Order: sequence, then structure tokens, then C-alpha cells
Amino acid sequence: MLNSHDHRELLATEAATLVPAVKSFPAVMYLESQRGCPYDCIMCTVPKTYGRRPSEMPDEILDKLNPYFKYVETLAIHGNGEALLSRKMDKYIEIANENGSFLHCNTTGFPLNQRLTNRLVDVKLDLRFSIHAGTAKTYKRVMDNDFEKTIKKIGRLIDLSHQKGHKENTFWLSFIVMKDNVDETEQFINLAYKLGIKEVRFMCLHPNKRTIFGTRRNEKDEKFSHFEQANSTVSARFNKRLPTLKEQAAKLGINIGSGSMNYWSGVNAGLRDVANRFSNKIVKQNIFPISRPRGSCLAPWTGQIQVEQNGDIGLCCSVKHVIGNIYKQSFAEIWHSQHMNEIRDSFSHKKQPRVCGYCRGIGTSEYAIPVNQLIDVKCIEA
Repeated sequence: MLNSHDHRELLATEAATLVPAVKSFPAVMYLESQRGCPYDCIMCTVPKTYGRRPSEMPDEILDKLNPYFKYVETLAIHGNGEALLSRKMDKYIEIANENGSFLHCNTTGFPLNQRLTNRLVDVKLDLRFSIHAGTAKTYKRVMDNDFEKTIKKIGRLIDLSHQKGHKENTFWLSFIVMKDNVDETEQFINLAYKLGIKEVRFMCLHPNKRTIFGTRRNEKDEKFSHFEQANSTVSARFNKRLPTLKEQAAKLGINIGSGSMNYWSGVNAGLRDVANRFSNKIVKQNIFPISRPRGSCLAPWTGQIQVEQNGDIGLCCSVKHVIGNIYKQSFAEIWHSQHMNEIRDSFSHKKQPRVCGYCRGIGTSEYAIPVNQLIDVKCIEA
């Protein structure tokens, strides 16, 4: 196997030229560190689906993946639960440090305490905090937690990271747009500024079996329904605010980065996504979009694979499409399979594979890692 430097050169060349049959391996890998969650965010189905006592990634899977960790530049540890609750956090930090990788996850920030904060600042970090509100009242409604306490925890981590001189660390705030919070987007931008965070993103609300029919934590709560929270009216309100948000963010030195809200509202994909989720369970295929759109994505080259605790290897953390199982095949066999070659070939011809549904794909700006910077250089040179 190649050393990490030569592999990066190979991967960047293959990604820049969109070669379908590759010899490289992913630079971005997602591990389902947790399956299950004790928390109760109103729009999340994980506690109902997997339970409130999280299970951990088996050591056997980590051992099978170990030869490929040296090529990983972003080690992501979230899947179906709160990543920072993992009892294997020290192990993930060790893997990231040994290979010079960023440790990445989406997190509520709820589990942050002094010990965990001190451990996290010993590794390169790419953390995206799920906030989804601009006020304490809405935060309680959506996240069922204390707004001020969580913001203080996040602030302590960022401050300590700055004190340690980790200039390469990146922190984002994420905001899932819905009826309950669409009027708090300005407060959300201001919150990012107060925390010293330079990147935010606005995400669409995905339907799930909990929210499609409406849910509430107790009988006294107002019902939370997907189609009330995410519809054309909410999208229109967000899009009307977006120019002002961009102006506000620019004045504060904040970038509104990758996020699915603006794209999804433009294609009105909510109901079609529901249909895709049902069809995927039955026939393992998306129905929509009916005609394959033009599209581009680097994930089939640079990776954004999702390794699940049952050994399934998913194409991407955004798409529920299994490309193999690590208990049945080696990781090299899965990544270099004919099926993956066909997916890469589709993107090389600017056609989005049907398995990707309404995902808009990723580019080099998604992760601030060396291989993406090298891909940009090679594309310019070409």
C-alpha cells in the first residue's frame, strides 16, 4: 500500500480527472460511533428507532478498517446518535492523531464537560454544532435542553482551542429551518458571531416516520408535524430573508456555507423525498427525480462513506445506499467494485446517479483537508 503522501497525490489526480476505476481510497470516512440516543430532539427519530441506550462501533470493524486509516484526512464519528457520548472517544482521538486527521462530527454539544473538552483540544477538530434556534424558548421546544448552558459549553471548547493555538480547527453552527424557528435566523447569525464562529449553514428538515404523522413529547406539548414545519410557505419565508442574512453574515465576517435549505426549497423536494424513503425500503431504489439531473460530486472519489455498526458500507452519509458489507468483503473490494465504478462513471459524465435522489453533491469546499486543496490546484493546472 502507498504511503500517505503518495496516496494523496494519486487520489487528487484521480478526483481531478474523474477517473471511474480508481486505485486510491477515501480521505473522508464516517463511522457510526453511536446507534441510539438518550436525548429527545423533536425532529429526530433515532431514540424511537434505535432506543435510548447507544451501542458502540465493534472493535472488529475498526480492525478491518485499520489499514486504510492512514489515508483518512477527515475521520467523522457520527451516524445515528450523539457522537460525543461514545465510550470509545479516546480511541477515535488516538486514530485521528496517529494519522494527522481531523476529528469531525455533528453534535448537540450536550455532553461537553471539562474532561471531554480537554481531550478534544488535543486533536484537530472539525465540529458542527446543531443549534436550530435563535432563542432559549425555541431551543427548548426543538432540542429539549438548556440553551444558555449549551452555548457556554460550546464557548469554552472554542476558547480553549484558540488558547492552544489550533488555527486549523473549524467550528460551524447548523440550523434546520422550520416553521418554529424561521424567524430566528438573524439571532442565529448573531449567536455565531458572539461565539467566534465563522461558518454557519441552513439545512432542510427531512421527513421521518416520527414527524410525518406528527409527534409530541407529552400531551401538553403542541404537536410537531413535518408538513406543517416544512412546506412552501416556510421555504418562501426563508428565501425572502436569505439576501438580508447574507448581508448580515458578510458584515460580521461569517460565511453561509454548504447547506441544503436553499437548494431543497428551490426543487420542492419534500414530498418526493418521502416517496424515495419508502421506495428505498421496498425496492432499494429512488423513484425521484424521474429524469436524472445533471450533477457533480467528489464523494465517490474523496469519500464520504458511512460505516455502520452492522458492517454495512454506505455510499455517503447523506444517501441511504449500501455498497457492500465489511464482514462479507474487504474494504478495498467494496470501494473498487464495479458498482462504485458505475457511480463514478455517471458523475464523470455529469449525470447524477438515481441512488443519490435530491442530494446536491459535495465539492472541495466541504472539508478543509490537504487532498481537496491539491485537487483544486490540479483542476486549475488542467
